[in-house]
Amino acid sequence: MLEGTPVRRTVVVTGASAGIGAAAALTLARRGDHLVLLGRNPDKLATVVARVRAETGDEPDARSCDFAVLADVRRTGEAIAADYDVVDVLANNAGLIAGRRTETVDGHDLTIQVNHLAPFLLTSLLLPRLTAAPDGRVVTTSSAAHSLGWLDPDDLDFTRRRWTRWRAYADSK
Repeated sequence: MLEGTPVRRTVVVTGASAGIGAAAALTLARRGDHLVLLGRNPDKLATVVARVRAETGDEPDARSCDFAVLADVRRTGEAIAADYDVVDVLANNAGLIAGRRTETVDGHDLTIQVNHLAPFLLTSLLLPRLTAAPDGRVVTTSSAAHSLGWLDPDDLDFTRRRWTRWRAYADSK
């Protein structure tokens, strides 16, 4: 490859249907990267895909994935690993702050699962594809709130500690 020639990377962006994820998707598409966009809401994801297509002419690979369901994360991660030999960048951006304590179908606190457990699972599933890249990267959107958190491995789901939305959010970051 000629020096200075942009490299077309394969970039997986979670939480790509709105906010930081959608903005990152547009920026990366303008750079010339091939995008694999993950989002919970197919309609919102389709809007981002249409915008990327309109601005760049590229067709991102969009996949519905709900981080509140670990089986969905596993299915999506395995499918991406089957479809791509190399993933250059995984942008773990999906996240939330729940208004009330909610238990997922997997039995975990929703905030902890979406912000911490699901990205960890997806990263683990894509790690062989990331290490196959010459300069593979995992980028995780965090928050200054992380400094207020203390992840208790013996009580991830707040079964013994008092749950507050900010405590769960800080712990998850």
